[in-house]
Amino acid sequence: MTYFRFQTPHFIILLSENFLEKAMKDEKCYEDAGRYGNMDGWTDRDILEGVKTLIDELNDMEGDPLVLVEGKKDLMALGAIGVKVPAMALNQGMELFDLLDSISPTDTVPRSKKDQKRIVILTDWDRKGGQLASRIGKACSHLGIPHDTEIRRKLAQLTGKYIRTVESLGSLMERLERST
Repeated sequence: MTYFRFQTPHFIILLSENFLEKAMKDEKCYEDAGRYGNMDGWTDRDILEGVKTLIDELNDMEGDPLVLVEGKKDLMALGAIGVKVPAMALNQGMELFDLLDSISPTDTVPRSKKDQKRIVILTDWDRKGGQLASRIGKACSHLGIPHDTEIRRKLAQLTGKYIRTVESLGSLMERLERST
């Protein structure tokens, strides 16, 4: 499914092709979709296809990606929904900088971008997860490790109406598949 991204001074809006077709027929539907986080015009199928698209995007990511999640249940959930890239839980009893340094150790010889590990930050989209994602992003920047939070942001936008944790993705996808 194709998605269109619109950015205004106050909102970032992600709309599916199906939704845009519906919106052109119904002006009120289009106005409702303009508010960030309002998924009222989206069908369960739109949300499910959006999540599947993000999983494909993650699996097809260039370079050597590594997904960082909060805990073991999140790791199991990623496997259950079809994420094939390596993932690691943060709760390993190590300080954040030590963990990140072990993933992508600093060398005296600069590595090419092709050889450098890219961290995909996929913490929960609740307040604690947001704070953790921010801390990880700052630590990655400090250590010179490329990192990505877009997948997390898009998942939060798509599923925030239903769930707030990575570990809930599998059950949400099952529920959305049953309803379509």
